[in-house]
Amino acid sequence: MIVGFFIFLLITLIVVLIIYESCNISAHKDETDKITPYELTATAKVTATFEETYTNVAPKYIRIASDANCYEAISNGIGFVNYRTYKFTAKFIETNRFRTRQIETLEPTNILEEISSLGYYKDSITYEPISPEAATENQLQYIGALIEETSCNVEIPLNKLSKADASGIIYYLTDGGHTPSKDIIEYATELHIRASYCFPDWLIFGNIFENLSAKEKIAFFIFCVFRDKYKPTCENPNHSPYKNLFTSFADLYCENKKFLDSFHNHYYNGHNLVRFGKTITREFPVRGGSKQTLAYKTAIEYLENHLEASEIQPFRL
Repeated sequence: MIVGFFIFLLITLIVVLIIYESCNISAHKDETDKITPYELTATAKVTATFEETYTNVAPKYIRIASDANCYEAISNGIGFVNYRTYKFTAKFIETNRFRTRQIETLEPTNILEEISSLGYYKDSITYEPISPEAATENQLQYIGALIEETSCNVEIPLNKLSKADASGIIYYLTDGGHTPSKDIIEYATELHIRASYCFPDWLIFGNIFENLSAKEKIAFFIFCVFRDKYKPTCENPNHSPYKNLFTSFADLYCENKKFLDSFHNHYYNGHNLVRFGKTITREFPVRGGSKQTLAYKTAIEYLENHLEASEIQPFRL
């Protein structure tokens, strides 16, 4: 009797499981049937766009971000960086003993002040410039392999690269990019951000963005929208005649929840602020930050309400 009861329970459980699985299959089919041909086509388009954007991202050539005289000035030794390295000997105040150290500075004219601020007697300091650490053999071999793979023409002497320069070249060859303007590197230097003239533009923009305060990020964002739309002669926000316009926009929207939500969701690392929308450049296709966001449309409307396009002069082709 007991055995028969357990057999009955087992058969009942199996039947219930079969019915449950059939319902799941039916429900899944119903959900699949809800996917329209348009949605399937849209998915295919997204996949195709991704492949188009991220295939062959290496530029056709890489050159240094400088004017005609800057190259000669910074290429006498190793390195194309915006900072200088010094070796110094000085008496440390705390121990009253001499030490020999190295220091990197973005302001060579203030080198004595920088060293003394570290706790050394100013009148005891002697120093000399030295080259930054050269690119490693592994870096140079990797760059050579990438150049061969991408057929990119690197218009920079590889034997003069520092480690930082070499990293920038590798970013170019693996992730794409364009030569940044000297103005934007000047802006990074003013913010005391170490960079290389061999960095791709998106890396410079990302490093700048990361080092700004919350309100400064908003001001830099509208500057980038302004730069992309109007092609101004000056690419350094600090020196732009419209600097007050950028800071006023930041003051106005720094506590606007709708704007901030859109801004933080779509422009969170600075890498996509170099350009907006999809553009075909001389080097390769680029997909920049979205032009469809509330943050972008708010910035465009603000600029159009405060600027006359005829006032803006293009800076380059």
